[in-house]
Parts: sequence; C-alpha cells; structure tokens
Amino acid sequence: MSAENNVNESKPLEVPEVVPGAAAVEFPEINDFLSRMRIRSGLFGFQKEDVFAKMQELNTLYQNRLQQMRDQTRGQLKQMKKQYQEEAEEFRVREQQEREQLLEEARGKFEQDLEEIRIRAEEETEKARGQAEEEVRRIRSEAAEEAENVQARAEREVELVRVETEKKLKEARQAMQEELAEARISIRREQEAKNQEEREKHNRELVMIREEMERLIERMTLLRNKVDTVSEEK
Repeated sequence: MSAENNVNESKPLEVPEVVPGAAAVEFPEINDFLSRMRIRSGLFGFQKEDVFAKMQELNTLYQNRLQQMRDQTRGQLKQMKKQYQEEAEEFRVREQQEREQLLEEARGKFEQDLEEIRIRAEEETEKARGQAEEEVRRIRSEAAEEAENVQARAEREVELVRVETEKKLKEARQAMQEELAEARISIRREQEAKNQEEREKHNRELVMIREEMERLIERMTLLRNKVDTVSEEK
C-alpha cells in the first residue's frame, strides 16, 4: 500500500535560488509554471519521461520570452532611429529658414539705403535748379561736384553695407553650423548611450537566463543520474 501511494504521489520541483548581486527579472509565465510544476514519482524517485517533458516545456517558455525581448529591443531601436532622423530634418529646415530670413533682411536694408540715397540726390538736384540764372554755371559746377561726391559716398556706404552684411551672414552661418554640429553630436551620444544601456541590460538578462538554465540542467542531470543508479541497482 505504501509503495502504491509513492507511485501516484507528485512532488513539487524546487525553485532555483536567485544569484546574489544580480538584478531580478520578472517572468510571470515562467514563475507561474515553476510554482505549479509537479513531477511524477515512481518507485525509485522521479519519472524520467515526466522530468524531460517538464524541462522541454520550461525551455519553450524561455525561448518565447527571449524572442519577445528581441522583438521589443528591435522596436525601440527603430523608434530611436526615426526620432533622430526627424530631429535632424527639423534642424536642417530651421537653418535654411533662418538663412533665408537673414538674406531677405540684408537685401531689404540694401535697397532701402539705395532709395534714400536716390531721394537725397534728387532733392539736392532739384534745389540746385531753383537757383538764379546768373549762378547757373557755378551751381552746375557745384552740382556736378556734389553729384560726384554723393556717388562716391553712396558707393562707399553701399560697400560698407555689403561688407557688414556679408560679415553678419558669415558669422550667423558659422554659429548655426556650430550649433547644429553640437546638437548632432549630443543626439548621437545620447543615442549611443541608450543603445549601450539596452545592450547591457539585454546581456545581463541573457546571462541570468543562461545561469538559470545551467542550474536547472545540473539539477536534472543529478536527478537523472540518481534514477539511472536506482535502475541499475534494481
């Protein structure tokens, strides 16, 4: 009667101990399987076929969990790459818009200065025409001289405006390029840091799973050896 009870009795498999210093990884379906797992007993210990069947089921659960982790990692890497490309495109568009705005402002300032010079020259010429006839020759001579001076002054002012505008554009372009380069480097470093962190986390989880499997395999090997020994003694 006692032997028959031992044959039908099911004994729970012990849950492996957690490795000291390792971060805990939650696998609900695996924990649930281990907590509910029962291995059939025979006259001389556990039944070998049931032990191998439970090990196969546990291995399937681990493989499914590993595949889920791989898929999740690929999805995160794809999302980060997309975000990096969108931010780079935003920087490029913003730089182009600001450069065009600077050019437009410089062009408007240049045209405004030319218009003011033209209006001033016309006013001075009109004033000269209102002088008396006896002073026409003198006024014409002075007007011609003044026109030359105005033209030379206008050319100098235009040249100064052009040089100043080109200088500002060059400084603005250089500043934007430096900011864009720094932003790209910062984004790339953050991207690399995140990727490295994900890889390290993934590697730690794989190491824990591998150690867990090795301990289970070692326990099952001991059980199998025990079963074989009992079978030989029988």
